[in-house]
Amino acid sequence: MTTSAAPLVEFQSIPVASHDASRPTNLESSGDAGDQLTFKVYKPSSASSAPPPLLPDEYFNPTAADLKAAQATLASRTQALVDAPLELRSVREAREQGKRDRWPNTTIRVKFTDRTQLEHTFPSTDKIRSVYAFVRNALRDDVKPIKFILCTPVIV
Repeated sequence: MTTSAAPLVEFQSIPVASHDASRPTNLESSGDAGDQLTFKVYKPSSASSAPPPLLPDEYFNPTAADLKAAQATLASRTQALVDAPLELRSVREAREQGKRDRWPNTTIRVKFTDRTQLEHTFPSTDKIRSVYAFVRNALRDDVKPIKFILCTPVIV
């Protein structure tokens, strides 16, 4: 069963025909806390090629090899955690603080099936629910109640 992603909210301040995927558009939208939320919208250019072909339903069913690879990855991660040496709290917190200082922000780009992309920079300390809330707020009102899953891109 194939499903299509929900279309984005129509932004009246953006003439759609004048944008292409190579130039982002900055939009201002009020967030939940009343502050300004800045994000970029990348629309596919009108001169771009046809959308990629739809994949058959069988493509989305994992094979035995896929499941074995996923299980092996899980097992190796678990074993690495089990074999890791114990750390003092101060050492662990210093390492985590170093990561936060090195990467204070994370830029996430969400691509929809119509090839429109939304990009927003989140603080690295934010939880994934912030990303889901951001994407949900960009959807039309009639499709906001529909559940969705964000995933990493699949290269075909």
